[in-house]
Amino acid sequence: NMIGIAAGLATCGKIPFAASFAMFSAGRAFEQVRNSIGYPHLNVKVVGSHAGVSVGEDGATHQCLEDIALMRSIPGMVVINPADHYEMTAAVRALV
Repeated sequence: NMIGIAAGLATCGKIPFAASFAMFSAGRAFEQVRNSIGYPHLNVKVVGSHAGVSVGEDGATHQCLEDIALMRSIPGMVVINPADHYEMTAAVRALV
């Protein structure tokens, strides 16, 4: 639902940010991201947090190692992977 709403907002000229754990924004929603955002080249910022195996008590169901590979497989999708707070701040400013 989040990806579909973000795609709809983008068709109206808005710049939506769709944010969730990387497992959900890249893994579970991959088909929606590909079909609703990637193929029509909509300006939606898909943000995945808690990537990798360091999500702690949330466990294996919330871990995602393939998020970058999944998003890079979508034609036209730009993937940014900031390493710290400073890079994240610069990335957000560049996205808007």
